Amino acid sequence: MLTRPANLTSVNCLLFLQKRSQFTPAVSGGVSSIPMNQCKHIRKNLESWNGFEALCGFIPEGQDGLPCDGEEKYREDIRHLQNCESCKSWVKGKIPVEESLRLERIKKYCCPVMYGAIEHEGYDELQIRLINFQGESTWAVTNFESVGGNLLIGYCPWCGTKMPKKKL
Repeated sequence: MLTRPANLTSVNCLLFLQKRSQFTPAVSGGVSSIPMNQCKHIRKNLESWNGFEALCGFIPEGQDGLPCDGEEKYREDIRHLQNCESCKSWVKGKIPVEESLRLERIKKYCCPVMYGAIEHEGYDELQIRLINFQGESTWAVTNFESVGGNLLIGYCPWCGTKMPKKKL
């Protein structure tokens, strides 16, 4: 444990405390601040995780350590990242430009599955399109062959959100 030298002025004392907090957690009001070495360790740990690259764009927006791709050992690291502004900025810098643009597009939809159903041709699930039905724009499941045509919908089949009036 570091001790404060007797000859420190108040300015030097602040610098000393900042330097000290990089090595040991400081407790203020019952809440522990996070030492910089812990942030570096967590970042290195997350970079070694196979799921990091695929999920890094979703991690800052997640909650309670999710998404963690089912690998529970990374959940605490992700929880830290979601609550640490420095680490949150770091992970946002790791997101490739193309992925960042795609994530912004996904945010316009009610859920990621709806994004896939509308934006991607040949999507494995249902394909959703805005069609003209009796002179009005209407959302429809366009690959619903078992019924013999389009199935008109007013709500997202995955999350239940009301469909928008126009294409996003």
